[in-house]
Amino acid sequence: MMARALAGVVPSQPKEFAAFVVDEETRAAVLQAAAEAGLVEPHVAQSKFEDALRRLRKIPTPKILVVDLGGCPDLIADITRLSEVCDEGTHVIALGDVNDINLYRQFVSFGLHDYFVKPIVPANLAAAMTNAGKESETATPTDQVGHVVSIIGARGGVGASALAVNVAWTLANEHKRRVALVDLDLFFGTCGLALDLDLGRGFREALENPSRIDGLFIERAMMKCSDKLFVLCAEEALECAINFDATAVELLIDHLRRDFQFVIVDMPRFAARTQSSILTPPSSVAIVTDPSLAGMRDTMRLVGLLKKVAPKAEPSVVLNKSGANSSAELTKADFEKGAEAKVSLVIPYDPKTFGASASTGKALAKVAAGARVTKAVANLAGRLVAVKAPAAKGKTGGLLQRFLGGARA
Repeated sequence: MMARALAGVVPSQPKEFAAFVVDEETRAAVLQAAAEAGLVEPHVAQSKFEDALRRLRKIPTPKILVVDLGGCPDLIADITRLSEVCDEGTHVIALGDVNDINLYRQFVSFGLHDYFVKPIVPANLAAAMTNAGKESETATPTDQVGHVVSIIGARGGVGASALAVNVAWTLANEHKRRVALVDLDLFFGTCGLALDLDLGRGFREALENPSRIDGLFIERAMMKCSDKLFVLCAEEALECAINFDATAVELLIDHLRRDFQFVIVDMPRFAARTQSSILTPPSSVAIVTDPSLAGMRDTMRLVGLLKKVAPKAEPSVVLNKSGANSSAELTKADFEKGAEAKVSLVIPYDPKTFGASASTGKALAKVAAGARVTKAVANLAGRLVAVKAPAAKGKTGGLLQRFLGGARA
Protein backbone atom coordinates (compact mmCIF):
# COMPACT_ATOMS: atom_id res chain seq x y z
CA MET A 1 0.00 0.00 0.00
CA MET A 2 0.99 3.63 -0.46
CA ALA A 3 0.32 6.39 2.05
CA ARG A 4 0.50 10.14 2.58
CA ALA A 5 0.00 12.20 5.72
CA LEU A 6 -3.09 14.43 5.55
CA ALA A 7 -2.40 16.85 8.37
CA GLY A 8 -5.47 18.82 9.37
CA VAL A 9 -7.64 17.35 6.60
CA VAL A 10 -10.79 15.34 7.16
CA PRO A 11 -11.43 13.63 3.83
CA SER A 12 -14.79 12.58 2.48
CA GLN A 13 -15.47 8.90 2.00
CA PRO A 14 -13.09 7.62 -0.71
CA LYS A 15 -14.46 5.93 -3.81
CA GLU A 16 -14.07 2.19 -4.14
CA PHE A 17 -12.35 2.39 -7.53
CA ALA A 18 -10.91 4.91 -9.97
CA ALA A 19 -8.60 4.72 -12.97
CA PHE A 20 -6.62 7.17 -15.08
CA VAL A 21 -5.54 5.96 -18.52
CA VAL A 22 -3.95 7.62 -21.54
CA ASP A 23 -5.75 5.96 -24.46
CA GLU A 24 -9.19 4.71 -25.42
CA GLU A 25 -8.12 1.08 -25.94
CA THR A 26 -6.81 0.87 -22.37
CA ARG A 27 -9.91 2.65 -21.06
CA ALA A 28 -12.16 0.04 -22.65
CA ALA A 29 -10.07 -2.80 -21.19
CA VAL A 30 -10.14 -1.25 -17.70
CA LEU A 31 -13.91 -0.75 -17.85
CA GLN A 32 -14.37 -4.40 -18.85
CA ALA A 33 -12.05 -5.54 -16.06
CA ALA A 34 -13.91 -3.42 -13.50
CA ALA A 35 -17.21 -4.95 -14.61
CA GLU A 36 -15.80 -8.49 -14.34
CA ALA A 37 -14.48 -7.66 -10.85
CA GLY A 38 -17.92 -6.47 -9.79
CA LEU A 39 -16.83 -2.89 -9.05
CA VAL A 40 -19.83 -0.58 -8.99
CA GLU A 41 -19.79 2.89 -10.58
CA PRO A 42 -16.22 2.65 -11.89
CA HIS A 43 -14.64 6.03 -12.57
CA VAL A 44 -12.27 5.65 -15.54
CA ALA A 45 -10.85 8.92 -16.84
CA GLN A 46 -8.77 9.35 -19.97
CA SER A 47 -5.95 11.69 -19.00
CA LYS A 48 -2.17 11.95 -18.95
CA PHE A 49 -0.20 11.06 -15.83
CA GLU A 50 0.44 14.70 -14.84
CA ASP A 51 -3.27 15.47 -15.00
CA ALA A 52 -4.01 12.38 -12.93
CA LEU A 53 -1.56 13.53 -10.23
CA ARG A 54 -3.19 16.96 -10.04
CA ARG A 55 -6.63 15.43 -9.60
CA LEU A 56 -5.47 12.89 -7.03
CA ARG A 57 -3.97 15.64 -4.85
CA LYS A 58 -7.43 17.16 -4.43
CA ILE A 59 -9.44 14.07 -3.50
CA PRO A 60 -9.28 11.14 -1.09
CA THR A 61 -7.67 8.41 -3.16
CA PRO A 62 -9.87 5.36 -3.83
CA LYS A 63 -9.41 1.94 -2.28
CA ILE A 64 -8.33 0.59 -5.68
CA LEU A 65 -6.49 2.93 -8.03
CA VAL A 66 -5.36 2.10 -11.58
CA VAL A 67 -2.85 4.50 -13.14
CA ASP A 68 -1.49 4.37 -16.69
CA LEU A 69 2.23 5.21 -16.88
CA GLY A 70 2.33 4.99 -20.66
CA GLY A 71 4.60 7.69 -22.11
CA CYS A 72 6.16 8.62 -18.75
CA PRO A 73 9.88 9.42 -19.24
CA ASP A 74 11.06 8.40 -15.74
CA LEU A 75 8.93 5.61 -14.32
CA ILE A 76 10.66 5.33 -10.93
CA ALA A 77 10.49 9.08 -10.32
CA ASP A 78 6.84 9.15 -11.36
CA ILE A 79 5.94 6.22 -9.09
CA THR A 80 7.64 8.07 -6.24
CA ARG A 81 5.49 11.13 -6.94
CA LEU A 82 2.39 8.96 -7.11
CA SER A 83 3.20 7.43 -3.73
CA GLU A 84 3.20 10.92 -2.21
CA VAL A 85 -0.42 11.60 -3.15
CA CYS A 86 -1.96 8.25 -2.20
CA ASP A 87 -3.77 7.76 1.10
CA GLU A 88 -3.29 4.92 3.57
CA GLY A 89 -5.22 1.87 2.40
CA THR A 90 -5.04 2.59 -1.33
CA HIS A 91 -4.04 -0.36 -3.53
CA VAL A 92 -2.31 0.91 -6.67
CA ILE A 93 -2.25 -1.07 -9.91
CA ALA A 94 0.02 0.45 -12.55
CA LEU A 95 -0.17 -0.02 -16.32
CA GLY A 96 2.70 0.64 -18.69
CA ASP A 97 4.63 -0.13 -21.86
CA VAL A 98 7.86 -1.49 -20.33
CA ASN A 99 8.19 -5.26 -19.82
CA ASP A 100 11.07 -5.63 -17.34
CA ILE A 101 11.18 -7.90 -14.27
CA ASN A 102 13.64 -5.62 -12.47
CA LEU A 103 11.31 -2.68 -12.99
CA TYR A 104 8.42 -4.78 -11.71
CA ARG A 105 10.42 -5.66 -8.61
CA GLN A 106 11.15 -1.97 -7.96
CA PHE A 107 7.48 -1.14 -8.33
CA VAL A 108 6.53 -3.80 -5.78
CA SER A 109 9.16 -2.45 -3.37
CA PHE A 110 7.48 0.95 -3.64
CA GLY A 111 4.23 -0.64 -2.52
CA LEU A 112 2.41 -1.20 -5.80
CA HIS A 113 -0.17 -3.94 -5.66
CA ASP A 114 0.54 -5.00 -9.24
CA TYR A 115 1.86 -3.91 -12.63
CA PHE A 116 0.55 -4.90 -16.07
CA VAL A 117 2.15 -4.39 -19.47
CA LYS A 118 -0.12 -3.01 -22.20
CA PRO A 119 -2.13 -4.07 -24.09
CA ILE A 120 -4.19 -5.09 -21.09
CA VAL A 121 -5.92 -8.46 -20.78
CA PRO A 122 -9.15 -7.58 -18.92
CA ALA A 123 -9.44 -10.95 -17.16
CA ASN A 124 -5.95 -10.62 -15.62
CA LEU A 125 -6.59 -7.07 -14.49
CA ALA A 126 -9.98 -8.08 -13.07
CA ALA A 127 -8.30 -10.79 -10.98
CA ALA A 128 -5.85 -8.23 -9.57
CA MET A 129 -8.72 -5.85 -8.76
CA THR A 130 -10.61 -8.61 -6.96
CA ASN A 131 -7.53 -9.54 -4.96
CA ALA A 132 -6.89 -5.89 -4.05
CA GLY A 133 -10.46 -5.62 -2.81
CA LYS A 134 -10.01 -8.65 -0.57
CA GLU A 135 -6.77 -7.25 0.85
CA SER A 136 -8.52 -3.96 1.63
CA GLU A 137 -11.09 -5.86 3.69
CA THR A 138 -8.50 -7.90 5.57
CA ALA A 139 -5.53 -5.52 5.63
CA THR A 140 -2.71 -6.61 7.92
CA PRO A 141 -0.34 -4.11 9.59
CA THR A 142 3.18 -4.27 8.20
CA ASP A 143 4.50 -5.44 11.58
CA GLN A 144 2.26 -8.49 11.34
CA VAL A 145 3.57 -9.96 8.09
CA GLY A 146 4.21 -13.69 8.07
CA HIS A 147 7.36 -15.14 9.59
CA VAL A 148 9.59 -16.92 7.06
CA VAL A 149 11.45 -20.01 8.28
CA SER A 150 14.08 -21.24 5.80
CA ILE A 151 15.31 -24.78 6.44
CA ILE A 152 18.52 -25.75 4.64
CA GLY A 153 20.14 -29.18 4.58
CA ALA A 154 23.92 -29.01 4.87
CA ARG A 155 24.10 -32.30 2.96
CA GLY A 156 21.71 -34.59 1.16
CA GLY A 157 19.87 -37.11 3.32
CA VAL A 158 20.20 -35.28 6.65
CA GLY A 159 16.43 -34.89 7.05
CA ALA A 160 15.94 -31.19 6.27
CA SER A 161 12.85 -31.79 4.13
CA ALA A 162 11.30 -34.07 6.75
CA LEU A 163 11.89 -31.40 9.38
CA ALA A 164 10.36 -28.70 7.16
CA VAL A 165 7.27 -30.81 6.51
CA ASN A 166 6.71 -31.71 10.15
CA VAL A 167 7.34 -28.23 11.52
CA ALA A 168 4.84 -26.86 8.99
CA TRP A 169 2.30 -29.58 9.85
CA THR A 170 2.67 -28.98 13.59
CA LEU A 171 2.32 -25.21 13.29
CA ALA A 172 -0.84 -25.65 11.21
CA ASN A 173 -2.54 -28.52 12.99
CA GLU A 174 -1.39 -28.21 16.60
CA HIS A 175 -0.97 -24.43 16.90
CA LYS A 176 -3.74 -23.55 14.42
CA ARG A 177 -1.57 -21.12 12.49
CA ARG A 178 -2.08 -20.46 8.79
CA VAL A 179 1.03 -21.95 7.14
CA ALA A 180 2.50 -22.06 3.63
CA LEU A 181 5.08 -24.78 2.94
CA VAL A 182 7.30 -24.05 -0.08
CA ASP A 183 9.64 -26.68 -1.56
CA LEU A 184 12.17 -24.85 -3.76
CA ASP A 185 13.56 -28.04 -5.30
CA LEU A 186 11.31 -28.31 -8.36
CA PHE A 187 12.96 -31.53 -9.59
CA PHE A 188 13.79 -33.65 -6.55
CA GLY A 189 11.74 -32.05 -3.77
CA THR A 190 9.96 -34.44 -1.39
CA CYS A 191 7.58 -32.23 0.60
CA GLY A 192 4.59 -33.13 -1.57
CA LEU A 193 5.52 -36.80 -1.48
CA ALA A 194 5.85 -36.73 2.31
CA LEU A 195 2.31 -35.39 2.61
CA ASP A 196 0.87 -37.69 -0.09
CA LEU A 197 -0.19 -34.80 -2.34
CA ASP A 198 -0.97 -34.86 -6.05
CA LEU A 199 1.47 -32.44 -7.65
CA GLY A 200 0.52 -29.83 -10.24
CA ARG A 201 2.29 -27.35 -12.51
CA GLY A 202 1.15 -24.20 -10.76
CA PHE A 203 4.42 -23.59 -8.90
CA ARG A 204 6.51 -23.60 -12.06
CA GLU A 205 4.04 -21.32 -13.83
CA ALA A 206 4.23 -18.85 -10.95
CA LEU A 207 8.03 -18.71 -11.08
CA GLU A 208 8.18 -18.40 -14.86
CA ASN A 209 5.54 -15.64 -14.94
CA PRO A 210 6.39 -13.33 -12.02
CA SER A 211 4.30 -10.50 -13.45
CA ARG A 212 1.23 -12.71 -12.91
CA ILE A 213 2.02 -13.47 -9.27
CA ASP A 214 -0.82 -12.24 -7.09
CA GLY A 215 -3.02 -13.65 -4.37
CA LEU A 216 -5.47 -15.38 -6.70
CA PHE A 217 -2.75 -16.88 -8.90
CA ILE A 218 -0.95 -18.28 -5.86
CA GLU A 219 -4.20 -19.63 -4.42
CA ARG A 220 -4.77 -21.62 -7.62
CA ALA A 221 -1.19 -22.92 -7.60
CA MET A 222 -1.17 -24.10 -3.97
CA MET A 223 -2.31 -27.51 -2.78
CA LYS A 224 -4.46 -27.69 0.33
CA CYS A 225 -3.19 -30.23 2.85
CA SER A 226 -5.51 -29.18 5.69
CA ASP A 227 -7.60 -26.19 6.72
CA LYS A 228 -4.45 -24.33 7.80
CA LEU A 229 -1.66 -25.91 5.73
CA PHE A 230 -1.08 -25.11 2.05
CA VAL A 231 1.80 -26.40 -0.05
CA LEU A 232 3.72 -25.17 -3.09
CA CYS A 233 5.87 -27.89 -4.63
CA ALA A 234 6.60 -29.59 -7.93
CA GLU A 235 8.07 -32.68 -9.53
CA GLU A 236 9.21 -31.44 -12.93
CA ALA A 237 10.57 -33.77 -15.61
CA LEU A 238 14.35 -33.98 -15.49
CA GLU A 239 14.68 -33.19 -19.18
CA CYS A 240 12.63 -30.03 -18.70
CA ALA A 241 14.52 -26.73 -18.55
CA ILE A 242 13.08 -24.22 -16.10
CA ASN A 243 14.08 -20.60 -16.53
CA PHE A 244 13.02 -18.02 -13.99
CA ASP A 245 14.51 -14.87 -12.53
CA ALA A 246 15.77 -15.14 -8.96
CA THR A 247 13.52 -12.21 -8.05
CA ALA A 248 10.47 -14.34 -8.86
CA VAL A 249 10.95 -16.33 -5.65
CA GLU A 250 11.29 -13.14 -3.64
CA LEU A 251 8.05 -11.77 -5.10
CA LEU A 252 6.33 -15.07 -4.36
CA ILE A 253 7.47 -15.13 -0.73
CA ASP A 254 6.46 -11.47 -0.30
CA HIS A 255 2.92 -12.34 -1.40
CA LEU A 256 2.79 -15.44 0.81
CA ARG A 257 3.89 -13.62 3.95
CA ARG A 258 1.00 -11.20 3.50
CA ASP A 259 -1.51 -14.04 3.62
CA PHE A 260 0.11 -16.60 5.94
CA GLN A 261 1.34 -16.40 9.53
CA PHE A 262 4.27 -18.71 8.74
CA VAL A 263 6.04 -19.46 5.46
CA ILE A 264 8.21 -22.59 5.81
CA VAL A 265 10.75 -22.81 2.98
CA ASP A 266 12.54 -26.08 2.24
CA MET A 267 15.58 -24.46 0.62
CA PRO A 268 18.15 -26.57 -1.27
CA ARG A 269 21.65 -25.62 -0.21
CA PHE A 270 22.53 -24.38 -3.71
CA ALA A 271 19.70 -21.83 -3.39
CA ALA A 272 21.13 -20.28 -0.21
CA ARG A 273 23.27 -18.04 -2.41
CA THR A 274 20.78 -17.15 -5.15
CA GLN A 275 17.73 -16.75 -2.89
CA SER A 276 19.32 -14.94 0.05
CA SER A 277 16.93 -12.01 -0.43
CA ILE A 278 14.06 -13.99 1.13
CA LEU A 279 16.01 -14.28 4.39
CA THR A 280 14.99 -10.77 5.44
CA PRO A 281 13.29 -10.18 8.83
CA PRO A 282 11.01 -11.35 10.21
CA SER A 283 12.64 -14.66 9.44
CA SER A 284 14.57 -17.59 10.88
CA VAL A 285 17.14 -19.85 9.25
CA ALA A 286 17.88 -23.41 10.35
CA ILE A 287 20.78 -25.41 8.92
CA VAL A 288 20.05 -29.12 9.35
CA THR A 289 22.97 -31.55 9.42
CA ASP A 290 24.09 -34.90 10.76
CA PRO A 291 26.99 -35.13 13.26
CA SER A 292 29.47 -36.34 10.62
CA LEU A 293 32.77 -34.82 9.56
CA ALA A 294 31.31 -33.89 6.17
CA GLY A 295 28.28 -32.40 7.90
CA MET A 296 30.54 -30.27 10.09
CA ARG A 297 32.50 -29.05 7.07
CA ASP A 298 29.43 -28.16 5.03
CA THR A 299 27.72 -26.50 7.98
CA MET A 300 30.77 -24.29 8.43
CA ARG A 301 30.69 -23.38 4.73
CA LEU A 302 26.97 -22.57 4.78
CA VAL A 303 27.28 -20.44 7.91
CA GLY A 304 30.13 -18.56 6.23
CA LEU A 305 28.10 -18.05 3.07
CA LEU A 306 25.07 -16.75 4.95
CA LYS A 307 27.24 -14.26 6.83
CA LYS A 308 28.22 -12.79 3.47
CA VAL A 309 24.98 -12.88 1.48
CA ALA A 310 22.49 -12.48 4.37
CA PRO A 311 24.34 -10.98 7.35
CA LYS A 312 21.10 -10.50 9.32
CA ALA A 313 20.07 -14.14 8.97
CA GLU A 314 22.05 -15.43 12.00
CA PRO A 315 21.43 -19.13 11.23
CA SER A 316 20.79 -21.77 13.86
CA VAL A 317 22.13 -25.33 13.56
CA VAL A 318 19.97 -28.42 14.07
CA LEU A 319 21.92 -31.65 14.60
CA ASN A 320 19.73 -34.46 13.27
CA LYS A 321 20.11 -38.26 13.38
CA SER A 322 22.18 -38.14 16.55
CA GLY A 323 23.21 -41.67 17.52
CA ALA A 324 22.83 -43.21 14.05
CA ASN A 325 26.51 -44.16 13.94
CA SER A 326 27.99 -43.43 17.35
CA SER A 327 31.40 -44.83 16.49
CA ALA A 328 31.89 -42.45 13.55
CA GLU A 329 29.96 -39.31 14.48
CA LEU A 330 31.32 -36.23 16.20
CA THR A 331 30.32 -35.16 19.68
CA LYS A 332 28.27 -31.98 19.96
CA ALA A 333 31.26 -30.12 21.42
CA ASP A 334 33.63 -31.26 18.67
CA PHE A 335 31.06 -30.43 16.02
CA GLU A 336 30.57 -26.91 17.36
CA LYS A 337 34.31 -26.33 17.55
CA GLY A 338 34.93 -27.52 14.00
CA ALA A 339 31.91 -25.80 12.43
CA GLU A 340 32.52 -22.60 14.40
CA ALA A 341 28.80 -22.49 15.17
CA LYS A 342 26.61 -23.36 18.14
CA VAL A 343 24.17 -26.26 17.87
CA SER A 344 20.65 -25.12 18.79
CA LEU A 345 18.82 -28.44 18.80
CA VAL A 346 19.82 -32.12 18.79
CA ILE A 347 17.28 -34.59 17.32
CA PRO A 348 17.77 -38.31 18.06
CA TYR A 349 18.03 -40.94 15.36
CA ASP A 350 14.65 -42.69 15.00
CA PRO A 351 14.43 -44.63 11.72
CA LYS A 352 11.27 -46.48 12.79
CA THR A 353 9.20 -43.34 13.29
CA PHE A 354 10.57 -41.55 10.23
CA GLY A 355 10.09 -44.70 8.16
CA ALA A 356 6.46 -45.02 9.20
CA SER A 357 5.90 -41.37 8.39
CA ALA A 358 7.50 -41.64 4.94
CA SER A 359 5.73 -44.85 3.94
CA THR A 360 2.26 -43.59 4.88
CA GLY A 361 2.55 -39.96 3.77
CA LYS A 362 1.61 -38.80 7.26
CA ALA A 363 3.24 -36.41 9.72
CA LEU A 364 5.30 -37.72 12.64
CA ALA A 365 2.59 -36.67 15.09
CA LYS A 366 0.10 -38.86 13.23
CA VAL A 367 2.19 -42.03 13.36
CA ALA A 368 3.99 -41.66 16.71
CA ALA A 369 2.81 -38.74 18.81
CA GLY A 370 4.85 -39.80 21.84
CA ALA A 371 8.18 -40.42 20.09
CA ARG A 372 11.17 -38.32 21.14
CA VAL A 373 11.70 -37.11 17.59
CA THR A 374 8.06 -35.99 17.40
CA LYS A 375 8.45 -34.10 20.66
CA ALA A 376 11.59 -32.42 19.27
CA VAL A 377 9.64 -31.15 16.27
CA ALA A 378 6.83 -29.97 18.57
CA ASN A 379 9.41 -28.17 20.69
CA LEU A 380 10.79 -26.35 17.66
CA ALA A 381 7.33 -25.41 16.36
CA GLY A 382 6.25 -24.16 19.77
CA ARG A 383 9.26 -21.92 20.09
CA LEU A 384 8.69 -20.49 16.62
CA VAL A 385 5.17 -19.54 17.67
CA ALA A 386 6.72 -17.73 20.63
CA VAL A 387 8.89 -15.57 18.34
CA LYS A 388 7.05 -12.25 18.44
CA ALA A 389 9.40 -9.64 19.87
CA PRO A 390 12.18 -8.13 17.74
CA ALA A 391 15.71 -9.39 18.33
CA ALA A 392 17.72 -7.74 21.06
CA LYS A 393 20.67 -5.58 20.06
CA GLY A 394 23.97 -7.31 19.48
CA LYS A 395 24.66 -10.83 18.34
CA THR A 396 21.94 -13.22 19.47
CA GLY A 397 22.72 -16.44 17.65
CA GLY A 398 19.50 -16.24 15.62
CA LEU A 399 15.82 -16.34 16.50
CA LEU A 400 15.82 -20.10 16.81
CA GLN A 401 18.97 -19.99 18.90
CA ARG A 402 17.49 -17.47 21.34
CA PHE A 403 14.51 -19.67 22.12
CA LEU A 404 16.03 -23.12 21.81
CA GLY A 405 19.02 -22.27 23.96
CA GLY A 406 21.00 -25.30 22.83
CA ALA A 407 18.15 -27.70 23.57
CA ARG A 408 18.37 -31.46 23.28
CA ALA A 409 15.32 -33.51 22.45
